[in-house]
Amino acid sequence: MMRGTYGVDIRLTNNSWGFSEYSQALYDAIAASRDAGMLFIAGAGNDGVDDDTSPFYPASYDLDNII
Repeated sequence: MMRGTYGVDIRLTNNSWGFSEYSQALYDAIAASRDAGMLFIAGAGNDGVDDDTSPFYPASYDLDNII
């Protein structure tokens, strides 16, 4: 719809999953998608835990293409 109606070509992935362990391989893959101009939409957990003190990945990776 965005491309057809507004001429905006948005490339993104919708990822409503996560876990508490850091993965360098996943970080690198998300960084590669950033370098390809893609957004990575990440679920931040629904458990009421502060993700700043208890990271929830991939939402907690410090990459500017993660929303």
